Amino acid sequence: MWDQVFKEACEAAEKAFDECKPIPMIVGQAANLFSNEIVPGTEEFVEDGVCGFAWVNVKPARGPLIKYCKENNIGRNGVYGGWSISSYDISRRVGHSQSMQRKESACRAFVNVIKSYEPNMKIWVETRLD
Repeated sequence: MWDQVFKEACEAAEKAFDECKPIPMIVGQAANLFSNEIVPGTEEFVEDGVCGFAWVNVKPARGPLIKYCKENNIGRNGVYGGWSISSYDISRRVGHSQSMQRKESACRAFVNVIKSYEPNMKIWVETRLD
């Protein structure tokens, strides 16, 4: 069962990743270390928005999903307990992106599919800017 559920969750994650429209940002060279002023001509438009990471946490690290993950070398022990599944484990294409918003969208879709099969599971998304 979990093989099919995991596949469905990964497909939903890739679809959400593709459909996500991140908030773009503009970056540039600061005039000096303590300035928000950008040196004219150094601006760069970043369509995919901020860079960062997203992953899925499951607590506690037991049950059929975790057993499936361990048997298939998916994820690892979470830093603060539980089980952590990276966006790269969900999809190589998602994992190779630098867009935190796209990764977060993919991880949320992944969680939503898992929750549709196991509504009481403690599973959530976390992010970190890079």
